[in-house]
Amino acid sequence: MHGFSGSGKTTVSQYILEALPMIRIRSDIERRRLHKIEPDEKSQSEINKGIYDEHASRKTYDHLRRLAGDILLAGKSVIVDAAFLQAKQRKQFAQLASTLGIPYCIIDCHAEYAILEQRITERQIHGSDASEASLSVLLHQQENHEPLTDEEHRAAFVVGSTEPVSIKTVTDHLSALIHGLKY
Repeated sequence: MHGFSGSGKTTVSQYILEALPMIRIRSDIERRRLHKIEPDEKSQSEINKGIYDEHASRKTYDHLRRLAGDILLAGKSVIVDAAFLQAKQRKQFAQLASTLGIPYCIIDCHAEYAILEQRITERQIHGSDASEASLSVLLHQQENHEPLTDEEHRAAFVVGSTEPVSIKTVTDHLSALIHGLKY
């Protein structure tokens, strides 16, 4: 998965889970687990501080990579539900797939700013999601993200509020990858 907070990564990955035999790892949940914070508890960490500082983020993505590797080595397919806004974060997972000799796909989630804003605001009001993203986090993400490279775009499916790609198209592609077929 790839995209800003509120872009639909968790929702899209849930649709994929309902269609295909995959295991999902959520960065929001694993980050909390690493820091011994309950999934529904708020860390009160600010941008680039606490559980979101550079060291904690690196530790989280390293942990996600280890979990994904273990799942893949067990013969299962995995979805890593994380923002992946930095090239170095994406690269370590591409390298993992290459090392294991398996294909990978980036589900690149997009939404218009007004939709991102609405989703984040609703999550904050209801407090029903593990994500702690706020509008200031979204702004920080947009100012500091590293866009997908040309090579990454070739491995990506774009899903969003304005793109015509359906979830079925994505799941068909992933199913073909899982079964080693050409799509």
